Amino acid sequence: MLYKNFIFYKFFIFISSIKFSYGYKFAGNDYYYVIGATYDHDKPGFREFFQNFHTQRAEKGIKVKLLVNYNDKDKLVSATRLNSEVRFLPQYLITDMTIIFYKNKSFIFFLTEEPIGFLMINDESVKSFTAYFNTFWKIAKK
Repeated sequence: MLYKNFIFYKFFIFISSIKFSYGYKFAGNDYYYVIGATYDHDKPGFREFFQNFHTQRAEKGIKVKLLVNYNDKDKLVSATRLNSEVRFLPQYLITDMTIIFYKNKSFIFFLTEEPIGFLMINDESVKSFTAYFNTFWKIAKK
């Protein structure tokens, strides 16, 4: 159980770094990006966390571009669509992996039975994820 808590702790730290550190440095057209966003989890507090997070994100003017798993199209919390652009990945690209990136940081995690994830601080990895994102964005549906 400690292991699972550690991964979610790292995830919340990464989200908080976007929320608090970057939130005051975003330029008018700045975004953070998510590949493989999923809301298909029944973990306690999961949906409430994202409703609260996206509400605060939008209020601070922080923008997000989300590539959401197609099977989660009707499961997004309502605040997700505030100050954001959302598209849906085709069924054949759905996995348990989520990638969040902004500036020089990327966080990759898998919300599997035994969640695992890691944080990378590296400009080149973000550049690579941006290339993937832009390609997926073109084939994703609104």
